[in-house]
Amino acid sequence: MKLWMETDRLVIRPFKNEDYRQVTKLCSNYDLHKYTLGIPHPYTQQNAKDFIDYTIKSSQEGKSYELAVAFKDNPENVVACISLVHVKPNLKAELGYWVGKEYWGKGIATEMVNRMMQFGFDDLNLHSIFARHFADNPASGKVMQKCGMKYVGTMREQEYKLDKFHDVLYYDILAKDYKNLNTKEANG
Repeated sequence: MKLWMETDRLVIRPFKNEDYRQVTKLCSNYDLHKYTLGIPHPYTQQNAKDFIDYTIKSSQEGKSYELAVAFKDNPENVVACISLVHVKPNLKAELGYWVGKEYWGKGIATEMVNRMMQFGFDDLNLHSIFARHFADNPASGKVMQKCGMKYVGTMREQEYKLDKFHDVLYYDILAKDYKNLNTKEANG
């Protein structure tokens, strides 16, 4: 399966070992750490190398697809990450993403999420995709809503981070809902 995708502005591609410097730079930002479930702080070059090794192996095994995102005019400069993890082919997967802080507010998240959902439904034949975010990161929920995902519930105090418990909001989308969205868009 070819893991190279494009949108109007973006290239979504497998991580390469040499991406570790840029991943370290982006993930070292404390604001990115506080809004994500799995990015440690401080974030080291070894964290980035281990993450990239994991993404390469898990993509080859078909368990997870964690891909680098860059602008088409500079495909070597990673600006974000998009993923489908815990993939159960023909069933479901969890969507995750992060965007480097200097690229926030540029529509990157919505563009890459839409493209990754297309990959999940069209190429992996998934039945559903779900995503989650901390309650104090409503911008992430807005991205999910823009992409057609529906709010399905809140798990109260589900995650412990930064010395406190956080509520986590869940969203999902079914393949039939995704196809209906795209049919409506195509028909005007």
